[in-house]
Amino acid sequence: MDYFAFVLMPFDEKFEDTYKFGIQAIAAEKGIRAERVDEQTFSEPILERIYRQIDAADLIIADMTGRNPNVFYEVGYAHARAKLVVLLTSDAADIPFDLKHHRHLIYGGSIKQLTQKLGDELSWCKEELVRRAASPYLAVLKSASGSLEKKGAWRDEGQATIQLELKNVSGARGPEIDAVVVHTGPSWRFSYKGEEVDAASSPNEGYAEQHIFHPRLKRLGSGQSIPVRLHGVKTLWSSFGEGGRQEEYRIKGVMEVEFMTDAGSFSNTIQLNVLFDEIPF
Repeated sequence: MDYFAFVLMPFDEKFEDTYKFGIQAIAAEKGIRAERVDEQTFSEPILERIYRQIDAADLIIADMTGRNPNVFYEVGYAHARAKLVVLLTSDAADIPFDLKHHRHLIYGGSIKQLTQKLGDELSWCKEELVRRAASPYLAVLKSASGSLEKKGAWRDEGQATIQLELKNVSGARGPEIDAVVVHTGPSWRFSYKGEEVDAASSPNEGYAEQHIFHPRLKRLGSGQSIPVRLHGVKTLWSSFGEGGRQEEYRIKGVMEVEFMTDAGSFSNTIQLNVLFDEIPF
């Protein structure tokens, strides 16, 4: 199946090689049709066209290089529409503060790096689109923040606040939700509504642990959503483990959110990028 990726980036000649030989070429190799609005024929105002194409696209590829305000605004709209968004930048300094919890592909101005990193990301996107198409429910990352607590001379702990939106993306009332399971890497503890959630080893490949909680609403109507705030604690360093102690830690990775329902289980994955550092006083 061919997918459509709508590309958001500045309309500037210096980005042409990045687009043609980087983004568009590797997308075509992965069976994805990538287009910018300036390549299309249309009669409506350009901003209206951009919104319509974001709505119509299977995924969004956005180059944040240069901190273009139009691109930032359009990415915000895409996130509000719960679109699958791939964020690119040549320079990490161009990542806006309110998007730092989303993973960016940093390519340093190199088309070779861009095609390598984006190729892997697009392969993941295609798998994720298949998962989403089969599920009436979708977990969307709204925000993620972290702080660092140094526990004396022997342990560093990261405190994370992860805000999710659980949404019914089907055209009908969703099945009853028995539980929501978050699959993660090792050394996490989570709490929901002030109570620590049950945890066990994850049976899913690529994950170490599963954390189980029960949302306040068991069934969501078409288009309905509920917010979920999870507080996570992760051991980042221990004097008993390997690796050196750091002033700050950045955790990047994927977690899977699985809906256990009376009609079966449905899941999608979320990419996290959280910086844990000490709050200065």
